Amino acid sequence: MVKWTLVLDTIQDTRGSVGMFMFILEESCQTMGMACYLLQKTGKWAELKSMAEYMLTELIEPALEFVSIYGHIAYPWNLAYQTFFESAKKTAQTYIQIASERM
Repeated sequence: MVKWTLVLDTIQDTRGSVGMFMFILEESCQTMGMACYLLQKTGKWAELKSMAEYMLTELIEPALEFVSIYGHIAYPWNLAYQTFFESAKKTAQTYIQIASERM
């Protein structure tokens, strides 16, 4: 006979792990976004462009891919994280554009 409490605990553990992973990615994006902001304020355009490109390619795009593949496990959190990462993508692209224009 199936131990339903074990099944439900496993589902909740998986859901929590996916949610926590998305949270860590989101915090990483926020940290890098603050670094980009500070680089912009100090006029370090080459560093800004490099940081924003890294944020876009190494954090945001993989995060969006993760959310689209596995995020449904942590519904409805995935909807909030998808919105956050799409917004972060626009922010990173804007920083890249600003830095490119100022270099």
